[in-house]
Amino acid sequence: MHKFSMSVIVSLLLVSFSACSSSTGPVAPSGTNDDARTADVIAEFWYGTQYTTDLIAGQNLVIGMVTVTNDSDYLYVHAEATLEGWVITETHVAAYTSLDEIPTTKKGLPKVGQFDYDIESAISLSEFPPCTEEVYLAVHVVAQLHDSEGNVTQEETGWGDGTEFTDDRGWAMYFTYGLQKGIPVPDPNCITIQSGYPGANSYWDTNILDGLGDLEELYRLGYDEGEPYRGWCVDLFHYMTPGTKYYCVEVYPSTSPDLFPDDPRFDTDWNIIDWILNNRNGYTNNQVQDAIWYHTDDKNITGPALELALAAAEHPNYVPPPCGFISVILRAGNNQLIMIEIDP
Repeated sequence: MHKFSMSVIVSLLLVSFSACSSSTGPVAPSGTNDDARTADVIAEFWYGTQYTTDLIAGQNLVIGMVTVTNDSDYLYVHAEATLEGWVITETHVAAYTSLDEIPTTKKGLPKVGQFDYDIESAISLSEFPPCTEEVYLAVHVVAQLHDSEGNVTQEETGWGDGTEFTDDRGWAMYFTYGLQKGIPVPDPNCITIQSGYPGANSYWDTNILDGLGDLEELYRLGYDEGEPYRGWCVDLFHYMTPGTKYYCVEVYPSTSPDLFPDDPRFDTDWNIIDWILNNRNGYTNNQVQDAIWYHTDDKNITGPALELALAAAEHPNYVPPPCGFISVILRAGNNQLIMIEIDP
């Protein structure tokens, strides 16, 4: 197995004049709106929500925090001392796809000297097994307490808070982080689309004709050559015309709610919608579409569609796995709001 690092691996629907409003607000924002991400090692944009855990020194003193996020290329891990007077002087990071891979002694204690990375390390996601969902991280630091004149008055080892490696030897710890997914937005955010109804494997067959630029290959992951995007209706009360080309359509990944426009049609729980997209096997296209409308527009539904919608409602914090699909919302002005499935 390859290793992850501390600062790495983890760095549409048109009905023939049919229509497709909204309920709860989006989940916690990500990206540049988060003031906690100030370290140089942290990327400007990342996916989902940041994971934090205490940085503990001397076994019981919380001196700061460890923060972990990821984008489509890297995992980012930052350790910071926030307690007055404490300074981190040394860092060691182990990151693997299984706990057994972290270097340990025969007694189960981590071999810090064999940790390959520190907080300045970076490793490409492409070096790791595809569809990896979770990584095991051990973050070790050496920290010093300085007095007002800069003299060192205390030195301690520290660990990112988590689960102890052993029950009776030492207090070294590890924790796990679930990789989160998302997708970049075209620049400029202006694409051309054309959709047909009914879709072969969804509600709409949707084609992006222009505007993705260098992102086209990324957006096409999970689709065969020439295959249209699987599309679904978000907005039950507006219209679009099948076969019509719509120009300068805006793209909004569900995993980046901080990018959403001031449009009430976006006020839905996209975690739940993404759960539906990744758990729809055994349901018909119409049943999947009704389950989506149940959450976006409070549509009254029954039978298997309601079963799917209620099951999805039990997963408000769902995060699509690395090889799962996310919903990407497409807005063509005040026309019908639609979305497509993307597997970045």
